[in-house]
Amino acid sequence: MCELCDGRTEQELFETMRARIDAHQWTLQGVEAGPHSAGWVYTIGLIGSHGNPELVLSGDDVDLDGYPVEFGAVHASYLEHGLCACWTGYYNEIGTAPGPLRVLQVVPPLTEWCDHCDRKRRCLATPGARGFGGGLNRAARRAQSRRERRR
Repeated sequence: MCELCDGRTEQELFETMRARIDAHQWTLQGVEAGPHSAGWVYTIGLIGSHGNPELVLSGDDVDLDGYPVEFGAVHASYLEHGLCACWTGYYNEIGTAPGPLRVLQVVPPLTEWCDHCDRKRRCLATPGARGFGGGLNRAARRAQSRRERRR
């Protein structure tokens, strides 16, 4: 369940993240799938703790046991449109980012064909791949729902 839904504040979440990253660890941030977008999960803290790019895994439940995993570059347009929005929010809150946001996509073998290449995967390497963006994020959907209930 979402920790915000369970009553924690955004500040409390950021404090938990800060404690983990200060201890040279990292954390995962999940983004719920919406009606017009796939869900995804990404890391926060790999740049700050280890100097490595953050990672994003999109759209599917994956069992990696015995499967080869590749890493691919994430196109900047996804970052500009909030793919890792909590990363930006966290570092804005604490006042200093460990450098520019760099992200690699974890690319497990999937059964769907990519929109732009000859590989079976959801691809974040080019702008505009279907399944991301175009819809409201979780917070916006909740705000919209609250507004509709007030009417």
